[in-house]
Amino acid sequence: MSSTSIVTKRYLHLILSFCYLSIFVGVLVAYNAPAQGYEVSIYSKTPTVVWALILLPLLTSLSMLLASLSSVFSIGRNHESLLLFTSFFTVVTVVALPLIRGYRHVGEGDMLSHVGIAMDIKDGLTAPLDLFYPLSHVLSITISVIGSLDLFHSYSILSLVIATLFPLFIGLCARTISDNYSVLAVGFLSGLLYIPIDHISTHLQPAPRNIALFLSPAALFFLLKAIKGGNKKNFLLFSLVCLSLLLFHPQMAAMLAMTSLLLAISLYILDNSYVRNPMIENKPSPLIFSFFLATVAWVWIGYSDQFESSLGRIAYYIFSGTASAGSGGAAERGASLAAVGGSVEEIFIKLFLAGAVFGVSSVLYLLWGTYTNHSNKKKSHNPLGISIGTGLLIGGVPVFLVTVAYLIINDANQAVRYVGFLLVIVSIIGSVAIGDVLHYTSSKSLKSTLSILIVIFMLMSVLVIHPSPYVFQDSEHVTESQLAGFEISFEYTDDANFDHVRSSVDRYGDAILGSSGRDSSDYYHSDVDPGGVPNHFAHHDLENHYNESTYLAITEADRIRDPVVYNGLRFDHNDFNYLDNTPYIQRIHSNAGHDLYFVQSSEQQSVI
Repeated sequence: MSSTSIVTKRYLHLILSFCYLSIFVGVLVAYNAPAQGYEVSIYSKTPTVVWALILLPLLTSLSMLLASLSSVFSIGRNHESLLLFTSFFTVVTVVALPLIRGYRHVGEGDMLSHVGIAMDIKDGLTAPLDLFYPLSHVLSITISVIGSLDLFHSYSILSLVIATLFPLFIGLCARTISDNYSVLAVGFLSGLLYIPIDHISTHLQPAPRNIALFLSPAALFFLLKAIKGGNKKNFLLFSLVCLSLLLFHPQMAAMLAMTSLLLAISLYILDNSYVRNPMIENKPSPLIFSFFLATVAWVWIGYSDQFESSLGRIAYYIFSGTASAGSGGAAERGASLAAVGGSVEEIFIKLFLAGAVFGVSSVLYLLWGTYTNHSNKKKSHNPLGISIGTGLLIGGVPVFLVTVAYLIINDANQAVRYVGFLLVIVSIIGSVAIGDVLHYTSSKSLKSTLSILIVIFMLMSVLVIHPSPYVFQDSEHVTESQLAGFEISFEYTDDANFDHVRSSVDRYGDAILGSSGRDSSDYYHSDVDPGGVPNHFAHHDLENHYNESTYLAITEADRIRDPVVYNGLRFDHNDFNYLDNTPYIQRIHSNAGHDLYFVQSSEQQSVI
């Protein structure tokens, strides 16, 4: 690295000041442009000037940081750290945009039910220990009480906190494997890519499984620290975090325990120097801790009906050779994607390309390091780190096999959960690979290529942090008016029979009335599938579809989502116009985000 800095400190300070001023102004402008109603995409509805004020500092800080790491010029570690923090602060601002712009809530499905569960715990209607994994609900209640916030806002803050911790621990994990600053910086940046996000089953919404996934690098960090240094305290911290993840989501804790067990076994097989390491002799064995945690996780998840159901579907395939009905197979999703104008290749590039590149980088780096360590040539600069990385990748093999099993049984939702954990592992090892190349190689072209790739991936990741039509999703924005509309509907229609389009009545019922003592079927009459009205219901004569009079709830999101985002796949504008132009269907309540229709069945019409 050149000892003479091309960039003077004064010039660098001016650039940093400009970056932070730009971000501050961007946040101020975004705050003063709150959402006025349902937004199908936060990207298109956030003022363009905000994106300019955010992306310019990101590109500036990221380019200068990578140029310094690639030895184009020298600015010193302190200034590199400031540029790294600038990139971090910029991306976190993007993550926080729903909170900054006054979104009431994000997440129409599971997240509304989790709000209801937390409400019941807070009101004393449900005991936390009655739940299989209550920790996310308890945390949201804690934030709510400390900050005097409602549960919708406390969940938003929890999401932001988890999103902040993820890149920090990815960077620390990478630094633990290879002790140089470039690896730490690249690890931090790769964490900001949020590679595990797929908007199929993994989001930044603070659902229990997402919290557990984005906290898994914290458990891996303490495990790696304990293995590399043999420190008993770090083993205990790893055990504590892993056991805590059981209460966030047992599935993630089980994956961590299995990975740690195979990592420990791999180290004893692959690297004799690990066994002989004087720093580790007479220290606690990772095998003991990992075996204990794997046992606890297995016993805990054995009590779950969902776990038994998943094993049952896999066993059914093994013995019958036929895939059971899953919760959304890859083929079905591919067909739906094509119907809305997308393709599997397009969605792969947008959501999984960075993960694929990091995965390939991980494998090539570990193959090279393992070959070097076991050849007669000079060993790699970090033989123990190579062995730890290899063991970590081997630890992910069972997770990969389970992923394949779920794909075979046609359960894409479960499969991508396991893929998310694998992407955490490749984020760490890929960061080590890229960081070590930037630190040790003398090839300027290779350094430049890797730096450009990181910048491209960062821009691509900013576009998919939040769901949007760009990835053939809607924002899942829950507005104040939608909640108010459902609240009035529940208040004035006791024991009514509802139906819905995509905004599920029972989910809003959970968030508004709580979930204690209620089941989703309580909102619908027995002749109605809770999945919603028939596709393109304008052609089905709803008064003949229902055997009983039904309240049909339509949200602002419903009117935009299918006609715009999904290209009229299930519903189009004609369907919603039909409701206002058909006898025996009356709109009995309306606000800016919610309409409630009364559909009088043909049987009742004949009685009248």
